[in-house]
Amino acid sequence: SSGINAEYGVIHVAGTKGKGSTCALTESILRNCGYSTGFTSSPHLMEVRERIRLNGRVISRDLFSQYFNEMWQQFEQCEIPDSENSPPRFPSFLKYLVVMSYYVFIKERVDVAVKEVGLGGR
Repeated sequence: SSGINAEYGVIHVAGTKGKGSTCALTESILRNCGYSTGFTSSPHLMEVRERIRLNGRVISRDLFSQYFNEMWQQFEQCEIPDSENSPPRFPSFLKYLVVMSYYVFIKERVDVAVKEVGLGGR
């Protein structure tokens, strides 16, 4: 067993207006009802860490660095054939952060994640 609980609820919020405030309110209600929460939003204002929150708090620098590096090592180990048509070894910045947020929430064993959709629902 990896010791990772990969099962947690996800509330996925999409739309054109009010996603951030809807997510923030939803996360706050869940946290105040005793659930451990993960929350992602975009864009960040000052630091990229603002995009990932655990139980209402921005992820710490130490945890952000730890999980960023763990994921980086996993991507480095991916075996991708060398050809012009091969997908890139590493996802784009935004996709990396989305994958990283799921990884953080799994590793931190949140009960529920509130995810704000960006980029037209992708």
